[in-house]
Amino acid sequence: MAFDWGNVGKIFEAVGPAISYFAGDKAADAAKDQASDQADEVERAAQANAEISYRDAETARRIGMNAMFEKNAEAGLMYKQMQKLLSTQLTRFAKSGVAPSSGSPVTVMERTTIDIGRDIQNIKYQGQTAKARGADLEARYKLLAKAGLRDAAATASMIEEAGDDRATAIMWNTWSNTAKQIHTVGEEYNWF
Repeated sequence: MAFDWGNVGKIFEAVGPAISYFAGDKAADAAKDQASDQADEVERAAQANAEISYRDAETARRIGMNAMFEKNAEAGLMYKQMQKLLSTQLTRFAKSGVAPSSGSPVTVMERTTIDIGRDIQNIKYQGQTAKARGADLEARYKLLAKAGLRDAAATASMIEEAGDDRATAIMWNTWSNTAKQIHTVGEEYNWF
């Protein structure tokens, strides 16, 4: 018996719906995988940005603290200079024969102490202000990091949902086309 090449076409017609279904299934899986990869990339980028924001937050905090420490050191030096100045004033008054414990010398030394004391307080205030600015920036950077992560999670979720929807649409289309092919082949070969 000779091989009937006409049967090859019939075999392909019968197997065609299965191949079509397999291709549709793979396309649906590819749609899900693509969406998952995109969602992962969004989350990785957000995580990287968050890490940068957290480092910036720490840097801002440190800059504020360092500025405060520098201003406190500056205030300490100014206090020492004030002590030297008062000592010098006391010595000069004593050398000039003026009693340094009453009258004008006391008034001059009090005024010196008040003026320099005010300058010291201003310097310390500048340090506290720098520290507070650093803390504010730290809080903002942390807030940005958290908001970025939250937004990325929402975006990633939407991307994955869209991928699932696309995969579902592909599968519905595949099922519909497969059913049509099976019906067409079935009618041709009187399966029904």
